Amino acid sequence: MSVGMASLPRSRVAKLLLCVFTGLPSCNSSCRTHARPGPPPKTHTMEHTMTDADELGPKSTTIDWGDSRITLTVEDAKAMNAALLAYLNAADASQMPDRDYLIQWSQGPAWIDVDGVVRINIWALRAEDEGLVLTCRMPAAEGARERKEYVAAIVRDDVWRVTNVHAKYVRLRR
Repeated sequence: MSVGMASLPRSRVAKLLLCVFTGLPSCNSSCRTHARPGPPPKTHTMEHTMTDADELGPKSTTIDWGDSRITLTVEDAKAMNAALLAYLNAADASQMPDRDYLIQWSQGPAWIDVDGVVRINIWALRAEDEGLVLTCRMPAAEGARERKEYVAAIVRDDVWRVTNVHAKYVRLRR
């Protein structure tokens, strides 16, 4: 008996769509394709990447951060993408072991999803106490209890720029 999309939980449908559209892992550790250590799987290509991200969601979104509200546009998302790529390309690979993955997963569409979240391929923008951050969760190995999440602090002076990228570990719910 086949399972239809309507019977899947919303979060699983979103993960499935992200994987299909970007061709990059967005699944959990139960997916054997993405749980492999080593270089990114060669089976993933950018053929399914969204080519016209401007038409996929809203043109702008508003983020509440502290006592202020920030309005961001698709152009801001594209500028954040350029800033993230510039930072990662300039980073020392010995200090950032997953740098090649992060660069690969930073290339692609920059858009605002229907929930108002700014996305750069598999990175998502969040407002935290310290400021705005882009987050990227690495695939977890099968059976792992935690996964690595990269957090990129991003600020806008005259232009968007990434000030820091660091890794933290996130405990997986089982």
